[in-house]
Amino acid sequence: MVTKDTPLNELFDAACLYADTIVQSGENFRVKDLFRGVEWSRIPKGFRTKLGFLFFAYVTPIFAVAQTTFQ
Repeated sequence: MVTKDTPLNELFDAACLYADTIVQSGENFRVKDLFRGVEWSRIPKGFRTKLGFLFFAYVTPIFAVAQTTFQ
């Protein structure tokens, strides 16, 4: 359960887990989409920004490898 006190590393781990289980290959989404609306609103705005940055840095190398592989 996400609360306003949930540490950033736990939010990041949850986002990665949700992305691996929910998102289909090639699908576009926002980090916000990985959390239920009420959970997302509980995350402080500064953490949401940091989480988005961390998640982007995490998926960018994966995306680059996928692009290189399929071209």
